[in-house]
Amino acid sequence: MRTLSHAPPGRFIGLLAEIARTRPSRITRRRLSAVRRFLFAACVPDDEARLKPLLDLIERDGHVLWIDHKHLPSGPSYPNDALAALCACRAVLAFCSAASYASRDMRREITAAGKLEKPIVPILLDDARMPDAFSFYLGRWPAIRLDDPHWKVRLRSATEAIARGRRTWQGSPPVSAECTPVLVLS
Repeated sequence: MRTLSHAPPGRFIGLLAEIARTRPSRITRRRLSAVRRFLFAACVPDDEARLKPLLDLIERDGHVLWIDHKHLPSGPSYPNDALAALCACRAVLAFCSAASYASRDMRREITAAGKLEKPIVPILLDDARMPDAFSFYLGRWPAIRLDDPHWKVRLRSATEAIARGRRTWQGSPPVSAECTPVLVLS
């Protein structure tokens, strides 16, 4: 498992380093060894109904998904298992919504993926304002907005680019004013 000894000291980094030194559960180790390369789907159970068509589309395209709340056993081994899955994944699909922004586990997964320098595909499910804790790690990656008429093409472009080992893809253009730079003259 990859350790984070090169990261600057801090409470979260210390926690990640401590988790990295421990072993994931036997179930998670077995599942990870069975799946060579997969996409880690970071989402919350509240969004599961509206995620079903997206997840089905990604799986129909031949990609293996590791859905955090389905494949990771809850309990004391969850942090170790989540970190092991994040270390082993090809990239993270971050399904962003008002519910996911309120989730402590989702915030930790995105932060860990950012610290591990994993490619992250932000998929914006609604127009909820993204908190700074998420923007810090997701802001550098092209987002896919589900209100974009070409979201399926963009999602396929992102997953195919990742499957080929690329770290860039075409996301949706920004639609909100807060994403557009403004020149102020005084």
